[in-house]
Amino acid sequence: MNPEIKNGMFTSTQVSTLLGLNVQTLREWQRKNYLQLPDTGGWQRYSIPDILTLSAMDHVLNTGVTHETAASIARFSFPILAARMKTDLDEFPVFYLLVSMNPNEEPSFDLIETLDKVSDVLITQSAQLKSFVTRILIDFKDVFENTFESLKEHTVHDGPRMFWKSESDPGK
Repeated sequence: MNPEIKNGMFTSTQVSTLLGLNVQTLREWQRKNYLQLPDTGGWQRYSIPDILTLSAMDHVLNTGVTHETAASIARFSFPILAARMKTDLDEFPVFYLLVSMNPNEEPSFDLIETLDKVSDVLITQSAQLKSFVTRILIDFKDVFENTFESLKEHTVHDGPRMFWKSESDPGK
């Protein structure tokens, strides 16, 4: 039988498979506190919210921002998704996150429901005399949909229990 995913916590190898990230990358991000994991007696274990945060961070890194900024954006985005997500995981809310940044300042975040509202936010920022050096518009719907598709591909549910499908990871 395939290994059980105990308490909904995934191993580094499983998360690496789910997200297409190197295990060493996950360990480095943990070491640099981009993601705080609970103490599990020396073993790194990741919850689904941790996996979604890592997925968002990986996506945001592709925009060219620093690891610290990507981690900040990812940590900010997950609670938004969680609050907006319906109970059916096949239904993801559409939302865009406009991240506006100046050097040496915390990023400013604006949640935008539809693309046609982006100009409204930019006009509001201009009216408030805010001038940002960098702006990134992120569509998190695709990021989180892809992550859940990977979860469906690699796990199987038996009632409340979840098992890893792949024989390549013993789940230790």
